[in-house]
Amino acid sequence: MGRGKISTEASFKIEWSLELVSLIVLSGMAPLSRNLALFTLAFWLGVAVLFSAVVAPTLFDPDVASGLSRDMAGAINTALLRRVYLITYICGGLAAFLLAVCWVLERGGSPSPKRAFGLCLLLLLGNVANDVGIHHRLSRIRVEMTNPTAHSLADLKASFDRWHKTSVWVFTASLAFGSLAILLLLPPGNSGGARRRR
Repeated sequence: MGRGKISTEASFKIEWSLELVSLIVLSGMAPLSRNLALFTLAFWLGVAVLFSAVVAPTLFDPDVASGLSRDMAGAINTALLRRVYLITYICGGLAAFLLAVCWVLERGGSPSPKRAFGLCLLLLLGNVANDVGIHHRLSRIRVEMTNPTAHSLADLKASFDRWHKTSVWVFTASLAFGSLAILLLLPPGNSGGARRRR
């Protein structure tokens, strides 16, 4: 009897300790997943801004890339853009997964992870539209422009410009979605330093 009572008490203590440890781990998982999602999105945003604001304009700048033909600059730009799309898939998918974990663990808490998760999905949707849809259409038009038969060269150039502008707008919208998600995940500022004026 005594041994059975001791073993029951010991097993109860072990179960209680395991539940306590799991609660501590789970309570730390939500902020960790939130911060990792923030870091992942910030890394993606840095890559996307570097490409769109520095690399792509430099490739087509006649003063900087005077030794490159426009076709060569376009080929380099396309190759780099494919890598940006790949980074977007990895970072956007990982951030969405981490935010889903945070959302589940913080049930009833802040709505920020849920909203940031939705913005990550929009970011990934824009990336798919650019990568799978618009990019392939632009590549097809570029091939047709080398040997225009069915359409005139002017029509092909106009179609290329129209789809290129669409691609830029979709890319810009994706940047906006990612930036909004980052703003939602930033920790709140220190409000103790400023006093409200009456």
